Amino acid sequence: MSSRARFSVPVPVLASGLVGAAVVVTGRLGGPITGWGAVALAAALVVVVPSAKQLAPRLFVNLLLVFGWSQVLWWIPVGRGSAWHATAVLALCVAILTGWVVRDRRARLPRLLPRVRPVDLVPFAVGFFVSVLYWPLLAIRDAQSALVVLLSGWDNVNHFAMVREILTFGTTGDLVPPNENGIVPAFMDYPQAFHATVATLLELWSPQNVQRLDVQVLGYQKLAIGLVLASAFVLAAGV
Repeated sequence: MSSRARFSVPVPVLASGLVGAAVVVTGRLGGPITGWGAVALAAALVVVVPSAKQLAPRLFVNLLLVFGWSQVLWWIPVGRGSAWHATAVLALCVAILTGWVVRDRRARLPRLLPRVRPVDLVPFAVGFFVSVLYWPLLAIRDAQSALVVLLSGWDNVNHFAMVREILTFGTTGDLVPPNENGIVPAFMDYPQAFHATVATLLELWSPQNVQRLDVQVLGYQKLAIGLVLASAFVLAAGV
């Protein structure tokens, strides 16, 4: 068997993957797959990607992959103000998953639904507890109130500035070249994994408005708390 035949992809598989990716990109541009629509799609992918048979281990593995590899996309400088990272992750996941299922629907479609045991509900209980604990901060609905909260901590401004720099330059601070005066972004030597994750999630929520300052302030304040909740959820899923 030739290497060309061995690695060929059937046309229906390729076509279904491309259609799935196109639907995601169109939905991101047109609006349906933004905000809670984008969150719902991302959550569904975390649940159905069959990295494990049981629900809790599957959530643990998939969320680690999301939070780990979503940062790597920001290592690719593609220009100022780019907002493609979250869209690329969604489109790629949908394309691969769709093509994978189409290749053998009878065997693979049932594998999308994880097995659920009572212990698999522990992460959700932990997430609910942390949400109740931080609810006053999660319930903030406007940028002005979020700014008041952020100004109560002396270091919040610096970390918000790093997220804003990533969204502005389209890459992490250490990869931004000096301008014509030899000036580089502040905090270029500071680790920015957390900040790249926040930038990706801000893009996930609102790709069209992610450069607006009020969107960034409110989103950063919520995600600074939300990632604490997510960390507790992931740790509980992995126990």
